Amino acid sequence: MRRITTLLAAISLSAVSVAASAQDDKPFDGLYLGLEAGYLVGDNSVDGAAANFFGGFRKQLDNNLVVGVEGTFGNADIDFLDNIWSVNGTVGWIVGDDEDALFSVGAGYAEAKASAFGFSATGGGLSGLVAYEKALGDTWSFRVKATTLDFESYIGTIGIGARF
Repeated sequence: MRRITTLLAAISLSAVSVAASAQDDKPFDGLYLGLEAGYLVGDNSVDGAAANFFGGFRKQLDNNLVVGVEGTFGNADIDFLDNIWSVNGTVGWIVGDDEDALFSVGAGYAEAKASAFGFSATGGGLSGLVAYEKALGDTWSFRVKATTLDFESYIGTIGIGARF
């Protein structure tokens, strides 16, 4: 788990170091990458720490509506779990006096892979998310997100991302 978290952090920081300057008037427009960490709770008392790398593309419209697509890839500290990934379409609304906060929801597909004793299994299903994101200047943002995997497992995360 530590190796995955370290790798995801290194990738995120490398990507941020080459980021182009962001558009000041649209804090949630364009390509973004980041890292999030949290906790996964599932059925049958399956739970553990989770870490994800995330990235996507959003288009901020002039009426404060934001539409986009986001992918995640990560892991959780659960025996035999190799990885979890998801792809979600998102829609959000910009709020606040400074128009620097975003509430969003999304839906899509998620898949998990587990292996043990030379065997592996993959399972997939619906993914849904609810998120709040706050722009921190021109490039950075902080977010809190809740994700459901087929309405059987739930992941709560906090993260930081950079916009390009």
